[in-house]
Amino acid sequence: MPQVLEITPVVGSAFFLRTDYLEIVSPLELDPAKNGFGVLGHVNSINFNQEKTDDLLNAAKCFEIEKKSLEYLARAEQCRFLLTQKLLKKEFSKNLINKALDYLESQNYLSDVRFAGAFLRNRGIDHLEGESRLLQELLSRGINRQVASDAVAEYFLSKDQEEICLMAFQKVSRRKKDPEKIIAYLLQSGFSYSMIKRVMSKST
Repeated sequence: MPQVLEITPVVGSAFFLRTDYLEIVSPLELDPAKNGFGVLGHVNSINFNQEKTDDLLNAAKCFEIEKKSLEYLARAEQCRFLLTQKLLKKEFSKNLINKALDYLESQNYLSDVRFAGAFLRNRGIDHLEGESRLLQELLSRGINRQVASDAVAEYFLSKDQEEICLMAFQKVSRRKKDPEKIIAYLLQSGFSYSMIKRVMSKST
């Protein structure tokens, strides 16, 4: 039996659902061979109570959320927290959003680990920032601290943080001459005080 079914009631419009989202109704109850719901089937001999009807409708809504999520994911990697915020703005319920996103995570369509890596690579194109700033940027997007820490550590395996700090120092030095203001800027950019002092001492 396929995971995605087209449900065609006698009264009302047809809709689709994924059987993974059903909590009460058994997929076997939707078998078109039993002349009830199902692919190109109709409601005939099977009567669903309100609880089962609500389960079908919730599963259909979850499938709608899944499709909307995949539209966002087709454009760019998404993290779960920010994707949830986008879906809430579409007036989907938080509970159904969680069910749909759980499914997408289980299928590896949605991954905070993958998002974190992509975010850091893109961020590094236009920003000269150190470890603590990048960590905070990920945390502010709802990324788990351990996932964020691992992503930042992996990012700097292929990047020389002190070299980035030097470039940031050279850039800010063209606009600011006060050493204290330069240090404050670099600290805010996520570089450690000891690294900043090393870079400044090498540049004098």
